[in-house]
Amino acid sequence: VPGEAFADLDLSDLDLAALVPVVAEEDFEHHCPSVRHGAAKTLRQLGPMAAPFAQHLAAKMDHHDPAMHRRAAAALEWMGEEGAYALASQLGNADYLVRRTAMEALSQMGAEGAAALSGAAAGGSREAWASASEALCWMGELGAKTLASHLEDASADVRLLAVEALGRCSEAAAAG
Repeated sequence: VPGEAFADLDLSDLDLAALVPVVAEEDFEHHCPSVRHGAAKTLRQLGPMAAPFAQHLAAKMDHHDPAMHRRAAAALEWMGEEGAYALASQLGNADYLVRRTAMEALSQMGAEGAAALSGAAAGGSREAWASASEALCWMGELGAKTLASHLEDASADVRLLAVEALGRCSEAAAAG
Protein backbone atom coordinates (compact mmCIF):
# COMPACT_ATOMS: atom_id res chain seq x y z
CA VAL A 1 0.00 0.00 0.00
CA PRO A 2 1.48 3.37 -0.95
CA GLY A 3 2.57 5.42 2.02
CA GLU A 4 3.05 2.52 4.47
CA ALA A 5 6.82 2.95 4.27
CA PHE A 6 6.38 6.38 5.82
CA ALA A 7 3.96 5.34 8.59
CA ASP A 8 6.63 5.56 11.32
CA LEU A 9 8.36 8.64 9.93
CA ASP A 10 8.93 11.48 12.43
CA LEU A 11 7.34 14.55 10.87
CA SER A 12 8.07 16.89 13.79
CA ASP A 13 10.77 18.84 11.90
CA LEU A 14 8.68 19.44 8.77
CA ASP A 15 6.57 22.47 7.97
CA LEU A 16 3.34 20.49 7.96
CA ALA A 17 1.19 23.46 7.04
CA ALA A 18 3.13 23.68 3.77
CA LEU A 19 2.44 19.98 3.15
CA VAL A 20 -1.35 20.33 3.17
CA PRO A 21 -1.74 22.10 -0.21
CA VAL A 22 0.72 19.69 -1.85
CA VAL A 23 -1.13 16.62 -0.61
CA ALA A 24 -4.46 18.26 -1.27
CA GLU A 25 -4.06 19.32 -4.84
CA GLU A 26 -1.90 16.50 -6.14
CA ASP A 27 -3.07 13.35 -4.42
CA PHE A 28 -6.82 13.90 -4.21
CA GLU A 29 -7.02 14.25 -7.96
CA HIS A 30 -5.07 11.02 -8.51
CA HIS A 31 -6.81 8.20 -10.40
CA CYS A 32 -5.64 5.52 -7.93
CA PRO A 33 -7.84 5.06 -4.80
CA SER A 34 -4.89 3.97 -2.65
CA VAL A 35 -3.10 7.26 -3.36
CA ARG A 36 -6.24 9.23 -2.42
CA HIS A 37 -6.59 7.11 0.74
CA GLY A 38 -2.95 7.76 1.64
CA ALA A 39 -3.49 11.49 1.18
CA ALA A 40 -6.53 11.40 3.44
CA LYS A 41 -4.59 9.49 6.09
CA THR A 42 -1.82 12.08 5.91
CA LEU A 43 -4.34 14.88 6.35
CA ARG A 44 -5.93 13.00 9.26
CA GLN A 45 -2.53 12.91 10.98
CA LEU A 46 -2.22 16.65 10.48
CA GLY A 47 -5.46 17.12 12.43
CA PRO A 48 -6.64 20.73 12.76
CA MET A 49 -4.01 21.97 10.28
CA ALA A 50 -5.92 20.07 7.59
CA ALA A 51 -9.24 21.76 8.39
CA PRO A 52 -9.00 24.37 5.60
CA PHE A 53 -8.48 21.64 3.05
CA ALA A 54 -11.33 19.58 4.48
CA GLN A 55 -13.69 22.48 3.70
CA HIS A 56 -12.16 22.79 0.22
CA LEU A 57 -12.78 19.09 -0.35
CA ALA A 58 -16.34 19.35 1.01
CA ALA A 59 -17.01 22.07 -1.57
CA LYS A 60 -16.03 19.55 -4.27
CA MET A 61 -19.10 17.55 -3.25
CA ASP A 62 -21.16 20.21 -5.03
CA HIS A 63 -19.55 19.12 -8.32
CA HIS A 64 -21.85 18.22 -11.23
CA ASP A 65 -20.40 14.69 -11.37
CA PRO A 66 -21.91 12.36 -8.70
CA ALA A 67 -18.68 10.32 -8.74
CA MET A 68 -16.91 13.42 -7.36
CA HIS A 69 -19.48 13.57 -4.52
CA ARG A 70 -18.59 10.01 -3.52
CA ARG A 71 -14.84 10.52 -3.98
CA ALA A 72 -14.80 13.68 -1.86
CA ALA A 73 -17.02 12.09 0.81
CA ALA A 74 -14.78 9.02 1.01
CA ALA A 75 -11.68 11.17 1.41
CA LEU A 76 -13.37 13.23 4.12
CA GLU A 77 -14.48 10.05 5.88
CA TRP A 78 -10.85 8.84 5.91
CA MET A 79 -9.74 12.16 7.40
CA GLY A 80 -11.55 11.56 10.69
CA GLU A 81 -12.82 14.42 12.85
CA GLU A 82 -11.85 17.27 10.50
CA GLY A 83 -13.47 15.41 7.62
CA ALA A 84 -16.61 14.69 9.65
CA TYR A 85 -17.22 18.37 10.37
CA ALA A 86 -16.59 19.23 6.72
CA LEU A 87 -19.09 16.55 5.67
CA ALA A 88 -21.62 17.91 8.16
CA SER A 89 -21.32 21.31 6.48
CA GLN A 90 -22.99 19.73 3.44
CA LEU A 91 -26.13 18.58 5.28
CA GLY A 92 -27.96 21.78 4.35
CA ASN A 93 -26.88 21.64 0.70
CA ALA A 94 -29.66 22.32 -1.81
CA ASP A 95 -28.67 19.21 -3.81
CA TYR A 96 -30.26 16.09 -2.30
CA LEU A 97 -27.55 13.81 -3.71
CA VAL A 98 -24.85 15.87 -1.97
CA ARG A 99 -26.77 15.74 1.32
CA ARG A 100 -27.40 12.01 0.98
CA THR A 101 -23.73 11.27 0.23
CA ALA A 102 -22.65 13.27 3.29
CA MET A 103 -25.26 11.49 5.43
CA GLU A 104 -24.08 8.07 4.32
CA ALA A 105 -20.42 8.87 4.98
CA LEU A 106 -21.12 10.39 8.40
CA SER A 107 -23.29 7.45 9.45
CA GLN A 108 -20.28 5.17 8.85
CA MET A 109 -17.88 7.21 10.99
CA GLY A 110 -18.94 6.08 14.45
CA ALA A 111 -18.45 8.56 17.28
CA GLU A 112 -16.74 11.15 15.02
CA GLY A 113 -19.70 11.08 12.63
CA ALA A 114 -22.24 11.19 15.47
CA ALA A 115 -20.55 14.23 17.02
CA ALA A 116 -20.53 16.08 13.70
CA LEU A 117 -24.16 15.11 13.02
CA SER A 118 -25.12 16.30 16.50
CA GLY A 119 -23.47 19.67 15.91
CA ALA A 120 -25.16 20.05 12.53
CA ALA A 121 -28.51 19.10 14.03
CA ALA A 122 -28.25 21.62 16.86
CA GLY A 123 -26.87 24.53 14.90
CA GLY A 124 -28.11 24.05 11.36
CA SER A 125 -31.11 24.78 9.23
CA ARG A 126 -34.23 22.59 9.23
CA GLU A 127 -32.79 20.78 6.19
CA ALA A 128 -29.56 20.13 8.08
CA TRP A 129 -31.54 18.92 11.12
CA ALA A 130 -33.64 16.56 8.97
CA SER A 131 -30.55 15.15 7.25
CA ALA A 132 -28.57 14.84 10.48
CA SER A 133 -31.39 13.17 12.40
CA GLU A 134 -32.04 10.69 9.58
CA ALA A 135 -28.35 9.75 9.45
CA LEU A 136 -28.30 9.42 13.25
CA CYS A 137 -31.24 7.00 13.01
CA TRP A 138 -29.17 4.85 10.64
CA MET A 139 -26.49 4.62 13.35
CA GLY A 140 -28.65 2.59 15.74
CA GLU A 141 -27.97 2.92 19.46
CA LEU A 142 -25.18 5.50 19.08
CA GLY A 143 -27.41 7.68 16.93
CA ALA A 144 -30.38 7.34 19.26
CA LYS A 145 -28.23 8.32 22.26
CA THR A 146 -26.92 11.31 20.32
CA LEU A 147 -30.44 12.41 19.43
CA ALA A 148 -31.58 11.86 23.03
CA SER A 149 -28.86 14.25 24.21
CA HIS A 150 -30.78 17.01 22.43
CA LEU A 151 -33.77 16.43 24.72
CA GLU A 152 -31.88 18.55 27.28
CA ASP A 153 -31.19 21.41 24.86
CA ALA A 154 -31.96 24.96 25.99
CA SER A 155 -34.03 25.51 22.84
CA ALA A 156 -37.61 24.22 22.91
CA ASP A 157 -37.48 23.91 19.10
CA VAL A 158 -34.43 21.63 19.27
CA ARG A 159 -36.06 19.52 22.01
CA LEU A 160 -39.21 19.13 19.90
CA LEU A 161 -37.20 18.21 16.81
CA ALA A 162 -35.29 15.62 18.86
CA VAL A 163 -38.53 14.02 20.07
CA GLU A 164 -39.86 13.90 16.49
CA ALA A 165 -36.58 12.41 15.22
CA LEU A 166 -36.50 9.76 17.94
CA GLY A 167 -40.07 8.85 17.00
CA ARG A 168 -39.03 8.40 13.36
CA CYS A 169 -36.07 6.26 14.46
CA SER A 170 -38.39 4.04 16.51
CA GLU A 171 -40.81 3.68 13.60
CA ALA A 172 -37.97 2.81 11.22
CA ALA A 173 -36.54 0.26 13.65
CA ALA A 174 -39.96 -1.38 14.11
CA ALA A 175 -40.52 -1.54 10.35
CA GLY A 176 -37.03 -2.81 9.54
